[in-house]
Amino acid sequence: MRFDMHAPSLAQYHWSTLFCRFSTAVPFDKSFAVRTMAALSRDRAIWEDDAQFRAAVALLHELTHLAQDLTTGLGHWDFMTHWTNDAALLQQAGLMLARRDHPLPYAFARDAGHKCSKFVPFDMMAPVARERLRMILERDVQQPLTDATLFDYSPQALMESDAAGAVLSWLGRMKLTPLQAEIQSRNLDLVDPGKLGDVYWRSRVNLYQVLQHHCDTDEDQTITIGDALFGIFTDIALAHPSSEWCLLGEEREAEFEPTVKFGRLLIAFQALAGSSMERFMYALMDRKYLEAERLLLAAGRWSYPSSEQIYEGWQRVLKTQSDQSLVADLRRGACEFRLENGVVLPARDIDTLFALQAPIIYLTADAGFVKVDWNSRAMESNLISELLDRFTVMELADFLVRTGEFRCPYATAEACDVAEDGCYGGFVHLAQFPAAAGCTARQALEHFGVHLPR
Repeated sequence: MRFDMHAPSLAQYHWSTLFCRFSTAVPFDKSFAVRTMAALSRDRAIWEDDAQFRAAVALLHELTHLAQDLTTGLGHWDFMTHWTNDAALLQQAGLMLARRDHPLPYAFARDAGHKCSKFVPFDMMAPVARERLRMILERDVQQPLTDATLFDYSPQALMESDAAGAVLSWLGRMKLTPLQAEIQSRNLDLVDPGKLGDVYWRSRVNLYQVLQHHCDTDEDQTITIGDALFGIFTDIALAHPSSEWCLLGEEREAEFEPTVKFGRLLIAFQALAGSSMERFMYALMDRKYLEAERLLLAAGRWSYPSSEQIYEGWQRVLKTQSDQSLVADLRRGACEFRLENGVVLPARDIDTLFALQAPIIYLTADAGFVKVDWNSRAMESNLISELLDRFTVMELADFLVRTGEFRCPYATAEACDVAEDGCYGGFVHLAQFPAAAGCTARQALEHFGVHLPR
């Protein structure tokens, strides 16, 4: 998958798959994961050496990405996009092969993979999509915007900064032994804002600067208020609606992109003054985030639905799929959680996953897929099978109409009895797929009309 987010050098979260992968530098197993998460629920740490500290940081970071995917409109949109489009793309590729005898159909449709997904890493965005966002925001601020500014407001930067902030917040709350504090101190390069790259902090720092300039806050106030602002701004920006709100053309749909919404929230915040600013700050301090959102949207000159309207819409959409899909049912539950417990989330982190009883799934080289269950989700034994099947279809669509590369999820997860050495490195040509009848990827391709040489 191309659409990954990272804890620096330690782990990856594969967007829209609901699982993460840990590097060999992270000593991870199910026992460590369960003990770490149990300790986190009591604000305690369990690391006893540098490697375990790296593992804890990676876990916290990637689980924030999982929560972002599982609980936001952006995640729901991309889930439904893959649900409805990937099979059609594979069928289209099968027809192209049958008509043209083209060995790599992806060459005819390189933009197909970027057309519908809302999370696309910044450097992989189609140029026309990037320029559309630039045009909208430049019109709003009446000045030219560089790629660097657009990057700071991109979903990639917002979500990485959100995850880095969640890790730092957790570490600040943990009760540490002297040894654990010493271990943390010598590994601060993994979490220190001054040492991490721009993608992890610059969007947050930009908001701090707006807050200081607009409200004349001191350093401590800037960080305290700024973190709360960043949390709700990010959540509102990621609240992409279902298609019912996106029926008025490409520009109207682009206005719901997180880049545009986050930029406009900053503009609206700077329009708050006097009693409206006072009401906004009281709503923020009292954790009345829907009221804070209402005041922000009213201060802007743009027409957006509230987060409550957006997640009510997603609840209806996902309910129609929940009988066919455990993932859709899990996402529907996330919408219900929001509507019942506070629609705007100030943070998307492991607390959210605990409250949702969301299964936590990760991939290691030794054990393949591992699932940690909580309460009512413990009986959903078919969830990993569904995720593997979905991930395989996504990878095949990438291979045929997006990137021209395929890496088999079943081989990676050590869940295939006929995997060959080449399956682990990835394929760039149809002839490389194993000839064995038990190859799941081959079966999926042939199901969609892509017939491979044997």
